[in-house]
Amino acid sequence: MTTEGILIGLTAAVCCSLLSAAGTGGESATKGAGGPAATPPQALPFAFDVTRRKLPMSRDKFDYPVRQAVIDGEVWVIYVQWGDHYKERGSRVVRLKGPDLEHLQRQPDGVCDFGGASGHMGCGLWWDPQSKTLHALVHSEYGRNKSQGWCSKKTRLATSTDLGLTWKLVGDILTRAMPKVQDYAGSCFEAGPADFDFYTDERGGYFYVTSWNSFVPKKGKLNGFLMFSEVARCAIADKMAPGKWFKFRDGAWAEPGLGGKASRVGFSLRGMYGTTIYSTHLKKYLRIGVHLGIKDERGKPGIGFEDRSICISTCTDLARQDWSPMAKLLDEPRNAMFGFTLADEKGVDPVACGQNLLAFNYWIGNQRTLEIKLKEGSTPVRHFPPHDSYNHEPHPESGDRTTARKTKLVGAAAAEMRYDGAQWTEERSPHYYEGQAKAAAAAGHSVEFAFTGPDIYWRAVAARDGGKADVFIDGALVETVDCFFAECALPYQFAFIKTGLDPKRPHTIKIVVRGDKNAGSSGTAIRHIAFEFAGEE
Repeated sequence: MTTEGILIGLTAAVCCSLLSAAGTGGESATKGAGGPAATPPQALPFAFDVTRRKLPMSRDKFDYPVRQAVIDGEVWVIYVQWGDHYKERGSRVVRLKGPDLEHLQRQPDGVCDFGGASGHMGCGLWWDPQSKTLHALVHSEYGRNKSQGWCSKKTRLATSTDLGLTWKLVGDILTRAMPKVQDYAGSCFEAGPADFDFYTDERGGYFYVTSWNSFVPKKGKLNGFLMFSEVARCAIADKMAPGKWFKFRDGAWAEPGLGGKASRVGFSLRGMYGTTIYSTHLKKYLRIGVHLGIKDERGKPGIGFEDRSICISTCTDLARQDWSPMAKLLDEPRNAMFGFTLADEKGVDPVACGQNLLAFNYWIGNQRTLEIKLKEGSTPVRHFPPHDSYNHEPHPESGDRTTARKTKLVGAAAAEMRYDGAQWTEERSPHYYEGQAKAAAAAGHSVEFAFTGPDIYWRAVAARDGGKADVFIDGALVETVDCFFAECALPYQFAFIKTGLDPKRPHTIKIVVRGDKNAGSSGTAIRHIAFEFAGEE
């Protein structure tokens, strides 16, 4: 095969504060409790070089990540044949083995019957040397129809005692909180934990599954802005068994994998669709992938983030899920390869690497190898607003506190809004609450709202021409909010959240347009969508 070596120097100048040796100090648990953590670091404390070359693992197509297992010194990759994912019976199982991921040879095909849901097998693969059994986790889609925003999803376990020639479906290990779509209140339901990647943390003694999930319309389109990551784990000693998995919620692992609730995790509570490996050189876990919610070339979800560059994030302790902000590993906004398999520099070990590692990057019809060399330096992280995006409608069935908030939403056109300034204009979009926002760019323009209760949330658009605004609570300046986002407009985000106010006294929130901006912004616009407030229970 031909090799294209394209060396990309990605060393960034030291321009901002660095991550401490201890990482972000439990960012996900702190944010999940209802507010932003301390100011996040602006750079990762290392740099890297990346060489790209064309060298496929297999001739097959992939539209989900696959994981390798090392059995008696040989690398195995096993997955369901493209096009067979939705078969009830007789799905072909592709079996490959070799000395490393770049020299795999096709073995006789196996077969599996995973009825009742799709059989996207290969995302998680683990070999138990004691029982000589392969354990495979299966991304499973069911309840598909043309009207709802996405299918229902769950994760199942299958095992094989003949190196993947035949398989036994053991059962579900991860499901959404409630069993049926119609069990969810309101217009949305939880799709469920799947679309996952798998990591065996031999250092800590647990398997980890990181899934993307979303509350999606019972009737309508999937919204990429509203996707998020959640994590579950199982002790290695429990061998992936159903009932032995627990979801991460508010810093603890007490929620059952079957029917339990989870918090959002990952950078800015959004997360990455990628894969994890531990670097003994950095003494950190690395996560490499694309951030959730990006637009797919196939038009699904269609609504979402535009920059699909490959990114990297770090974690010091998987038990705490203290992931750092992410930095760009490859600045490729139009990248269309979303699958990742990581290994050490030999293309073998899926658990740990040193200073060098390989990332196998692929998607439908395209594959490449990325050689990554970690080195001294620093790398600026990508800028994201401090609060993530959320449906207009709270979801009490969620394990995430902000998603499950109990609030009343008051739109920009409501009589309770008190505007000051002659240049407020109306903007309309199907993604705004009630289809509209009020926009102003001139300094001194303001909107004020009175409420009673402990919590207040401000919805405002972050955009390329977004400016800055001062937020006053009860007449006191509490924060200056930057509504700039370089990539695309964010119509579902919370621009500001304040909790813990006196629940029994009346309050006011006032947003004042400053007329100034981030250096990268093309304007000073503030687009006010709505306020949400929580009254005394």
